Amino acid sequence: MINYLIVTSNSDSIYWKTVEAPAKALTALKLAEGVINTAKEITNGNTNRFGALATNTCPGMLALHNIIHTAPKTKHMFTVLCNSHSLQLLISDILSLPGIKDF
Repeated sequence: MINYLIVTSNSDSIYWKTVEAPAKALTALKLAEGVINTAKEITNGNTNRFGALATNTCPGMLALHNIIHTAPKTKHMFTVLCNSHSLQLLISDILSLPGIKDF
């Protein structure tokens, strides 16, 4: 599943849509196409109003960021790799340590 969320210049967070990710057909190029099309949808075609993209840090997302940085309609975007899932796993592991778990 791919979730599209918007954060406005007023810092309001808005859920836009969820798209089912096709198994085995989801390449960085397809992801970029989806991001660009959604940016066009959100901004009525003016992708200059779409300023940033945040994703996780898997290799496919790294490739997506590279495409976004080179595509004419999105090269202005600030991209952020977010590793919140890895942080969640690390904290879970720390909390399961014997000295911590017994605390």
